[in-house]
Amino acid sequence: MVFLNVNEIMSIIRITIHISFRILRLIYNKESGTRLLSPVPVISHPLKQEVLNWLSKIAEMMKIVVFAMLFFCLSRSECAAAQQNRTILALYDSSEHAHFEENLIYKNLEVIFDHLGLLLDYHDIRLGLPSHHEMSGYRGIVTWYMDNRMNDPGTYVQWLKKECIQGRFVTVFGPIGALEDDSGLLTAFDTVVEVYRLWGVKFENILISNPLLLKIKEHDSEFFSFERSLKTKYGEEVSVYKQFTMLNHEHVDPILTLNCSILKKPDSVVAAFHPYGGYVMREYAIYTNPVTFNRQWYLNPFRFLQRAFRWKNAPCADVTTLNGCRIYYSHIDGDGSISLSGIDRKSLTSEIIYNRLLQQINLPVTVSVVEGEIATATTHPWIQDKSRVVNTFRKIFRLENIEPGAHGYSHPLHWTNGITAININNYTYQPTSQKEIKSLSDRGYKKGVMMSHPKNQWERREILGSIDYINKNLLPANKKCNLFQWTGNCLPDSSALAVIDENHLLNINGGDSRYDSRWASYTGLSPSVRQLPNSIQVHTSASNENLYTNLWTRNFSGFRNVIKTFENTGYPKRIKPINIYYHFYSAEKKASFNALKDVYKYCHSLELAPLFTSTYVKTVLNSRSIIFDLMNDKWSWENALHCRTLRWDSKLLFPDLANSKGVIGFYHDPKLNSLFIHLDGSGTGSLSFSKFPPEICYLSRATGYVNNWHTTTKDVQFDFIGNGSSWVEFAGLAPNSSYKCSLDSSQSSYNSSEEGLLRIELKTKPFVKNVHVRLLLK
Repeated sequence: MVFLNVNEIMSIIRITIHISFRILRLIYNKESGTRLLSPVPVISHPLKQEVLNWLSKIAEMMKIVVFAMLFFCLSRSECAAAQQNRTILALYDSSEHAHFEENLIYKNLEVIFDHLGLLLDYHDIRLGLPSHHEMSGYRGIVTWYMDNRMNDPGTYVQWLKKECIQGRFVTVFGPIGALEDDSGLLTAFDTVVEVYRLWGVKFENILISNPLLLKIKEHDSEFFSFERSLKTKYGEEVSVYKQFTMLNHEHVDPILTLNCSILKKPDSVVAAFHPYGGYVMREYAIYTNPVTFNRQWYLNPFRFLQRAFRWKNAPCADVTTLNGCRIYYSHIDGDGSISLSGIDRKSLTSEIIYNRLLQQINLPVTVSVVEGEIATATTHPWIQDKSRVVNTFRKIFRLENIEPGAHGYSHPLHWTNGITAININNYTYQPTSQKEIKSLSDRGYKKGVMMSHPKNQWERREILGSIDYINKNLLPANKKCNLFQWTGNCLPDSSALAVIDENHLLNINGGDSRYDSRWASYTGLSPSVRQLPNSIQVHTSASNENLYTNLWTRNFSGFRNVIKTFENTGYPKRIKPINIYYHFYSAEKKASFNALKDVYKYCHSLELAPLFTSTYVKTVLNSRSIIFDLMNDKWSWENALHCRTLRWDSKLLFPDLANSKGVIGFYHDPKLNSLFIHLDGSGTGSLSFSKFPPEICYLSRATGYVNNWHTTTKDVQFDFIGNGSSWVEFAGLAPNSSYKCSLDSSQSSYNSSEEGLLRIELKTKPFVKNVHVRLLLK
């Protein structure tokens, strides 16, 4: 379907009117015998009145045609304007870094875009620039280059300018990246200046790097001194000066200006918003510690990106929350399941995890298996028969709160180079050549072995073969493994992810997010996914115990510090769900096992929405495919199936439930200043806002999924699916009143609070599968 903009509509109307008059003139002149292009004469023909009547009818018909086209075009234009494009093109230069994961947008910005509900689509400028037609699908462009050199910078600058004129928002972190080409030849400076002039500033390539000569002149606290202040008791943290002189005071909003004492020039605007987006010098976006290389934001990236891309008061497909409660999920990587535990010196770590943890907690956990550990179990002197390990996993998977996952066959350590962990006959080999030994050493693997088979074969064996083994040998009839947990460096390439996609499997691992005393910044968090061409790897939401114990060498109680990450990613912004992620070897030592139990204890104290890991993965993948429209202040959406939460930040209005569709309730979280909208899972819906709270019963919060929601003046009915300790909370009821509620076949009476809230506890053990709830309103 082709959508038309206003200029195209007006052009069609002008052309239609012009053609209409040409046709009328042609018809008249044919009847009157005058020249085709002569002015319309005074009619003296005997058939004058008949011709005029005929022409009048033609004119009326043409008027109808014109207005019909106008109505059609405007309606198409409204549809086009309604769809809210939330995809940003992230440009990077692959020549600046060895690996994609080192580009600064991925490292620093994508997690911020995640929280705002905006999507990134990465493009390497070394592969050429997208056509202007291809760019029509993007809301804007973001760049964060490391230097000012690229291939064909002149073409790039002209392309960027045209994209601004075409209506794309452009936001630049650091240098524009195009002052010279790869050979060092300078770009025609006038072409670079043109772009900045379009943004309302004059750029001069003047560089001052003496901080003693620099002073902050204006400093907008709304956008700066976020994690680290530019102004401290030791002085101002200014380092570099470039000249950006403001030309258009009406359209440019400076948020950081510097003065240089030796330059007789106006103050330099080193960070600003302009009609086409915004820009900020690299040195004033992020601080990097010169010793630890930890990073902290000077700039408030949430507010900056939200304004630069005009995404305020817009929805976010939220993957941190379900029905107002923060999402929890937990998964175990299979490493070390056959290790002997030092806790009692006789049990396997998998037996300790089963007997002393998984049977005790009332939370869902996804447990994965390294098939090769079972295959080589008897090479360890404390295991006489591998059936001991097999039977332990069979008992684990019979637990209701356990979901199966696969963690490879030989546990690959490096997915690109075929380095793996477990030596298995006829599958791997110990390298002997100096080249292969050096390859291992260069990548930090002293004990790794190499794959014996071609890459396409061992990738399928690691993924499909390990899943098939688990399904056939370890699971009860009612369970099936469809989740693969990446191993080793957790950096699969496109061919490995293609195996996942072709077989309709789910995947997770990688990312290693942390936000604690050691890494006190949002820059320590990874985005929710890692994107490869045509494939997506889903990241975990927190680091595992391996990173908290210095790669399992010391500080074995360190995993307890993950609680600080949970706290910092839950407030003041709920930017990640809670994810307890660890290995079986956490049961090797008493200190590490006690830390693990403390982490679960902390989660039991919170009001969470517990999910299995596979459900979280589906939520993340679905959140990226939701389409939003806005028409007359009414939002609508499509494809919201697994992702059941939309979030608005700083939204003081209330959902107008009577005039909304697909919405079953909402929750204003005062601590987060966020409005969470609960969806019914039907996929489509719409939402209107009101200044007043609804006067009907609605869902306030719930710790699980609410399906088949149906409400009348007499009752509210739905099916509830939850894991572990579960409850639902209604709102919009009469204060301090008694209500009857049935759970399946049993009925009880409940009293609402002074605020008109009513909470109903559901059975906790065994896990809630599917309970039909009916609340009588009369």
